[in-house]
Amino acid sequence: MAPVEAILSATKLAAEAIQLDAEVGTLEAGKYADCVVVDGDPTKDIRALGSIWRVMRGGRLLETAPLLAEAEEHARTAQPNVVKRF
Repeated sequence: MAPVEAILSATKLAAEAIQLDAEVGTLEAGKYADCVVVDGDPTKDIRALGSIWRVMRGGRLLETAPLLAEAEEHARTAQPNVVKRF
């Protein structure tokens, strides 16, 4: 699978699969969107998604360190079949 295909599978096609594509899945006016800024071009090399520089969530630019720490804590303490929204 090419990097672009992987990104589309995780965003646009995933939103279509759960019938939320009118609200999320692509960057378009009127849709909800959180974005990541990465160091590199993930459409050429998918590993660039591992180098997140900034996150925009809810219209706010966030630092990555606290988010990664929260995600690591969640992963460490996660319970099967329990969903936690960040």
